[in-house]
Amino acid sequence: MNRLAIILNGLMLLYLAAATVVGVQSSAADGHALLASVLGVMLALCVLALLAAPFYVALTVLVTQSERHLRLAAWLHRVLLTLMVTLTLISFLARDTIEVSAPLFGLVAAVCIVNLVALSRRRTHVEAYHLFEH
Repeated sequence: MNRLAIILNGLMLLYLAAATVVGVQSSAADGHALLASVLGVMLALCVLALLAAPFYVALTVLVTQSERHLRLAAWLHRVLLTLMVTLTLISFLARDTIEVSAPLFGLVAAVCIVNLVALSRRRTHVEAYHLFEH
């Protein structure tokens, strides 16, 4: 499960980086809308950084086998999973962008579930190690 979570985290980070590059390139504007374009790109970069944070922290925890940020990674994934489920429900209710948004939100939610399972297994392993250590 850890290897699958590591691979999925890496792929999600690559996907978010590619989406950022494509979004920045597609937002090239003329001189009149330059300020709005710059502010939009900055806002999009901040949102993508917030979406990438759970995957980066989980990838760090799982690759380094560290317990330092284990709770943070689990908490970030719970928040992101809740957000994705909510956005999927809103997408189903809106019905205008369901073919694009719902599968993407579902994919992110599935990766969050895999990460939460891998992180909980890591937490169980760490707690068992500390239990027998004393």
